[in-house]
Amino acid sequence: MLRAEPDLVVSPAASPHREHAESTQVRWRVSSTALHERLWKLPHLLEAVTKDPAMGNYLDMVNNRAFDTAGKAKEPNENYAREMLQLFTLGLHKLNEDGTPQLTAEGLPIPAYTEAQVQAFSRALSGWTFAAAAGCPTIGRTNPANYTQPMIGCDANHLSTSQTLLRGAVTTAGGGAAAHLKQALDNVFADPNLPPFISKQLIQHLVTSNPSPAYVQRVVAVFKDNGSGVRGDLSAVVRKILEDDEARGPQPPLSLYATYGHLRPPALFITSVVRWLGGTLDTSTGLDPGAKLNGWSKSMGQDVPRPPSVFSYYPPNAAAPNGNGLLGPEFAILDTATATARANVMYDLLFSSSTASSGILIDVSTLPADPSELVYWLGRYWIHDSMSWSLQVAVYNAITDTRAGNTLRKQRLAVYLTSLSPEYQIQR
Repeated sequence: MLRAEPDLVVSPAASPHREHAESTQVRWRVSSTALHERLWKLPHLLEAVTKDPAMGNYLDMVNNRAFDTAGKAKEPNENYAREMLQLFTLGLHKLNEDGTPQLTAEGLPIPAYTEAQVQAFSRALSGWTFAAAAGCPTIGRTNPANYTQPMIGCDANHLSTSQTLLRGAVTTAGGGAAAHLKQALDNVFADPNLPPFISKQLIQHLVTSNPSPAYVQRVVAVFKDNGSGVRGDLSAVVRKILEDDEARGPQPPLSLYATYGHLRPPALFITSVVRWLGGTLDTSTGLDPGAKLNGWSKSMGQDVPRPPSVFSYYPPNAAAPNGNGLLGPEFAILDTATATARANVMYDLLFSSSTASSGILIDVSTLPADPSELVYWLGRYWIHDSMSWSLQVAVYNAITDTRAGNTLRKQRLAVYLTSLSPEYQIQR
């Protein structure tokens, strides 16, 4: 059974959302781009994100002009260029193909790019504005906001001089905005740091926070060549991640068990429980189950789609608490308040009438009624045949206690206790 799904791969960084009147359009475009292009080849996805007006607004690429209205040259904003390199594609430091850092003779990490290269990319990506029926504005001017179409490149506001990008590659002197954007994205796509950076982050989100170097290298090999000579085929990459030996067994190799898996982030924690219970969402008569689900997620520290910064909800290199060097990105938003919120959310879902009244329909009565069979079912399907004996005993004793109530309440209690156990909270 696959333990994670590619539905997660939507935005490794912050969603381009702000409290604008166009926010509904913005969210719809971002979601549509992710849904339709998440399994496309990476060059198409990177181009779509780069030209998206919501992203352009969020990271200052839209209306990023190389000239003022008097035609005087000025330095373009570096925001999108920097975040594209740091967050979306390469990361801060050079990596080996197994995801481990490349180091200098002094043991220091090697930067993946320089400040001069960030500036070069900002110039190569200058001149883009909102789409308009009239086309491009005059030099130094902009078009009104339009979140329904991709941005358009305007040569009058683009710096056409040659720029030196990564690995000494240069853009064509005299090239236009569209040509230089393609050259810039192609340059990034060909960089050797792209496969290990993207592959390791996807593994961290989908399977485990601390993949072995060998696991990363196997995924990188598929990233570089999907078997048909295609680089950056995300559908092949995700399939390899989920079908790799480190992701597929009834439990990971014993040598990795203590370091394996990742804390379920709030949004996936609550939706996974609803899905495991066969829940349905009723949107009739004005109900908004999505608002309830997001309210729960927000209370646990993840307000979708409003991450607190461009670095998203938690940094990918966040350390696990008392982890002796292990990574645990999702733990960055787990504290006393949000841990308590997880228990409150599960109680609300299972025991409160507000669940159904919000349009979230679950029925735990379909679960086994016999205590032993119920514990077995939860261990088989929720913990993937690896429920510890101590957890089995704890759940069984709780639901066979004379104070546990009727059968339905016992079923709810068993789900409640299992879902809050570390064995479920840590997805393996």
